[in-house]
Amino acid sequence: MKKEPLYKVIYLDLKNAILNQHYSYGTQVPTEMELTETYQVSRITAKRALMELESDGLIERTAGKGSFVIYQSQSLPQTYELAFMLPFSQAAGLEYYVQGATDYLEKTPYQLTIHATEGSPTRQRELLQNLKEDKYDGLIIYPENPINSIDLLYRQHLNGFPIVMLDKKLEGTDIPSITSDNFNGGALAANYALKMGHTKIAYLSTIDLLENTSVRDRYLGYLKALHDAKIQDYSDGLTNKKFIKQLDAASLQEYLLEIKRTGFTCIIAENDIIAMRLLAEAKKLKLDIPNALSLIGFDNIQMTDLVSPQLTTVEQNFYQIGFLAAESLVQQLTERDNTNQKFSKIVPVALVERESVQKQTL
Repeated sequence: MKKEPLYKVIYLDLKNAILNQHYSYGTQVPTEMELTETYQVSRITAKRALMELESDGLIERTAGKGSFVIYQSQSLPQTYELAFMLPFSQAAGLEYYVQGATDYLEKTPYQLTIHATEGSPTRQRELLQNLKEDKYDGLIIYPENPINSIDLLYRQHLNGFPIVMLDKKLEGTDIPSITSDNFNGGALAANYALKMGHTKIAYLSTIDLLENTSVRDRYLGYLKALHDAKIQDYSDGLTNKKFIKQLDAASLQEYLLEIKRTGFTCIIAENDIIAMRLLAEAKKLKLDIPNALSLIGFDNIQMTDLVSPQLTTVEQNFYQIGFLAAESLVQQLTERDNTNQKFSKIVPVALVERESVQKQTL
């Protein structure tokens, strides 16, 4: 078998070492003198091997300094997996969260895996317990009920696992969150009702206000607007007070009848789903909205401009929330400077005026 020329032996050894990253980009390969001693060859032979490597675009030779690797591996970039936990069956508009996050991640090495909690805090807890931190690099979560999973979320956060919460904050911790400006949203709704001449305005939620930071902040914004206008929060005197646990037809009809009986002229609902359920039950009672009672929702989901009358509401920018959540998570993964508050953002909201609010006349 024909033997390889000596320069070719040196050339192949160095080429393989470069391609296998033994000599990585920017590092120096052995000099002519070092190759001469290692391979027991003439300096001309060692020089020929280096010239071949330079001709192949693997190294660059600089007089008086040596030969340096200029080859960069073209291997596929590593991808990273992010978990995205959402209650698909229970909340409208969440597809825009996913779209916003996906659009941000499009030009990054990160990709999303969606986990549906099916509207169940218990299911969410099970998914969090089984979340493999060695498989996922971070988590975006729209929590069903943060209190239900506070221990799991906080433990993962303390372990350094990057988390971003959507729509809600976990108070007492510095877990980053991306939320709408719910306080201002509640104030916008109340101020609009006041501008339209309403002075007896009810705020309605389906949950205790201490259980949900976003809904609570909307209520506080509503209270601030009433206070600034020197108007009382009369809804505290209702039998159901500020929230009702059931959204069945009988409970909603009972609430609407009490609202009318006690002289309220406007309801600000926690979200559009509740507002549209009230609208449907009002029609059954032949309670004319907005002539007999005005109604304001929150979210601006797709159906709000299709119902009759079209629903006045406060618009959340779901797409922007999803986009910023992905940005926040990637920043946590790449910066790692432990200043978690800078990873939280508040997204502006806007009032959308439609047909469900009637101007009051004296």
